[in-house]
Amino acid sequence: VKRNLISNTPLANIIETETAHIIELAIPGVNKEEVTIDLKENKLTIGLAKKEESVEKTNLKERREFNYSKFSRVFNLPKNIDFEKIEAKNENGILTVTIPKKEEEIKKNRTITIK
Repeated sequence: VKRNLISNTPLANIIETETAHIIELAIPGVNKEEVTIDLKENKLTIGLAKKEESVEKTNLKERREFNYSKFSRVFNLPKNIDFEKIEAKNENGILTVTIPKKEEEIKKNRTITIK
């Protein structure tokens, strides 16, 4: 009997730009329907639950294998986030969550030139 239980949590790239925070996760072979993204207070939770079943038929019998993948990552978000404008997309095996900063916070940022 061969059992596969995969619970590898993908590493995250966290990028901060002048206007947003961006979280990228590599999740190849995963459909968007298998991913959940929840926001509660200042915590963003990204989760996956994926079940697969394969059937191999030979002349004498049928062999079935089950595979279950699951992970959950929680990210603490800063308070300067525009929660209503958070977006997510899943392209080419990369889940990208874009978390915009509030406009008033963007305007407060500036580069100071040394004289």
